[in-house]
Amino acid sequence: HKEQGSFPDRCLNHFNGNKNSSVFRKHLGGAFIRKKNPGDPRLMQWLKQDTPTFNDIEALVSAYLRKRCSFRFLKVDKKEERLDLEERLIATLARCSYNPSEKWLGRFAASEKIRMSGLWNDQHVSSDNTMTPQHLFRLKEIVGQTGDSATKENDFSVIGKLASERQIVCFLPCCAKKFASGRIVGQQSSITRQDLPNTWNFLIEGRNGMRQCFNFSSPQTSAIYLYIGAPYSSFQPYIPNIIHKISQGQLRVIIISAGYGIVDAFEPLHSYDAAMKGAIASYWKNSGLINIISDLLLTIRPSKVFGFFAGESHWLTPGSKYRYFFTEGLKMALNQGLDIELGGCFYRVSGKGVKAILGALGQTFVNLVNSGFSSQFAIKIQNNPQIYGNVSISFDRII
Repeated sequence: HKEQGSFPDRCLNHFNGNKNSSVFRKHLGGAFIRKKNPGDPRLMQWLKQDTPTFNDIEALVSAYLRKRCSFRFLKVDKKEERLDLEERLIATLARCSYNPSEKWLGRFAASEKIRMSGLWNDQHVSSDNTMTPQHLFRLKEIVGQTGDSATKENDFSVIGKLASERQIVCFLPCCAKKFASGRIVGQQSSITRQDLPNTWNFLIEGRNGMRQCFNFSSPQTSAIYLYIGAPYSSFQPYIPNIIHKISQGQLRVIIISAGYGIVDAFEPLHSYDAAMKGAIASYWKNSGLINIISDLLLTIRPSKVFGFFAGESHWLTPGSKYRYFFTEGLKMALNQGLDIELGGCFYRVSGKGVKAILGALGQTFVNLVNSGFSSQFAIKIQNNPQIYGNVSISFDRII
C-alpha cells in the first residue's frame, strides 16, 4: 500500500465497501456480470468509477469474498520497498506455469490481464521486474519479521474477522442540546459518496437547503461528542467502549439529524438549530431521506440493524418522524434485497417525559452493546419489555 498503516481500512473496504471503494470488488463484480451475460449493458456502468452501483451484484461480491477470500500482510516500513516488492511479486506470480482452475471466476473478468495472468490484478502483471535471489532472501527476512511483530502492533486478523462477519448498524436520533467543543475522534469518518452510490446528491442537496440552520462559527465537533442531551447523556461514560467497537469495524452508528439528514457518529459537524418535526421533517421527506437510509444500508450490508426511537412508526403521529424515517428506510432496503439476520426498533411502550424516554433508549443502546449485539437481547425485550424508572422499552421486530 502507498500509505503506511492502511491495511485495516483496505480490508474493510474490500469486505464492507462497494465497487467505488475497492478495485478488487470492481473486478469481481465485472466477472459476475460477464459470467451471467457478457452483453449485459450494466457492465460499462459497473466498471466506471463513482457511478451508481447495483445492489444485487454487490451482494454476490460480498458473499464470494466472505466464503472464498482471506487477507495476509507483510510488514514493510519503507514505501519504496513496499511498492517494489508488490510489483516484483505480482510480476513473478503472473509468469507461473500453473494455470487457474477452469471454474475460476476470474476467467470471466472484464480485464484481459486478469484472465491471462490468473491473478485478480491488472497492474504489474506484464512487468519485467521479477523476484531475484536477493529479493527472495529479503522476502524471507520480511516474513520472519512480520511474524514476530504482527500481534504486537495491529491485530489485523481480528479486523479481517470482524469485516468478514459484517457490521452491526445502530441508528440514533439527534438531540436539541449540543456542545461544540471542537473535540474530534482521532479516526474521523463521514458519510461519503461511496456510502451512497445512488443518493449522494440527495443528501448534499438536502444539507445545502439547511445551511441557514448551521452555526458555521462553531468549531467542528465529532457527532458523538456534539450531542450532549438525551439519549447521549445516558451513555457518556460508555463512549470510549462505543468508539472502540466502531474503530474495530464491529459497529457503525448512524445519527438521523434534522440539520444534516444522516451523519456518521465520527463525522465532524458544526452546531445547528433544527428539530425533526413540522416543515423540517417534511423537507427531509421530500429530499429523499428514506431512500438515503435505504441506500446506505444496501451499501454497508450489515448483519443486524437496530433503531432507538421514541414515538410511533407512522408519519402522522406527533413525535414520530425519526422512527418513521428509520422504519421506512429499513423496509425499503429489505424490499430491494438487503439480507440481514435481525432488524427492528427499540421504542417506548409506556412512560412520560421526553428526557426519561430518550434516556431509557440510550441505556438500552448501552445494554445492547454490552451484550455483544445479541439477538437474544432484542428478542427478550420484545417478549418482556425492559423497565427504566417509569419508562417501559420494547423491541419492534421488522425482520
